[in-house]
Amino acid sequence: MKVSKYITILLLAALSLVSTAQNDTQTIDLSFKKKNASYLSISELKIGIPYYYDDVIDDYNAGYVYRIIIVREEIYYSIYIERLILDIEGGVRRIEWSRKLEFNKLLEVLNLSNETTEISGINWKENDTVIFNLDKKEIKFSIYNTDIVEVEIK
Repeated sequence: MKVSKYITILLLAALSLVSTAQNDTQTIDLSFKKKNASYLSISELKIGIPYYYDDVIDDYNAGYVYRIIIVREEIYYSIYIERLILDIEGGVRRIEWSRKLEFNKLLEVLNLSNETTEISGINWKENDTVIFNLDKKEIKFSIYNTDIVEVEIK
C-alpha cells in the first residue's frame, strides 16, 4: 500500500457529516506536493497580498506571499496553494512550500461534480485569505499554516 504524505493537525468535523448551510465553517487538510512541482495547464493563477516581517534579519527572507493556482486538465480541476519567500525588494526568492488541496473532498461535501463545476471570481481579501466562487457558492479559504486551511461555505 502506498503511503500518502498527509498531515492533519486539526479536523473540526468529518467532511462527510458537514452540512452546507450558510456560513458553515469546516477545516480540511492540504496534502504535500513536491516543491519542484510543475503545472502543465494552469487556467488561473492569483498572487495574494505580500506580508513583510517587522524585524527583517535577512534581506533574502523579508516576507512572504501566497498564491493560488487553478489547474484544469481536460475537465478536472486541481487547486494548489503555494507560499513564496520574498526578498527586501519584493522579488520572489523561492517557493517555501506547495500544497495540493483535496478538491474532490470539498466537492463531495457540496454534492458537486468535478466534471461540471466552474471556479470563478478569485480574489485575495487578506494576505492569508482567498475567496472564489464554486458554481453558485462562495468559498473562503483561510490559510493557518502549512497544513491547515479553514473553509467557509456561503
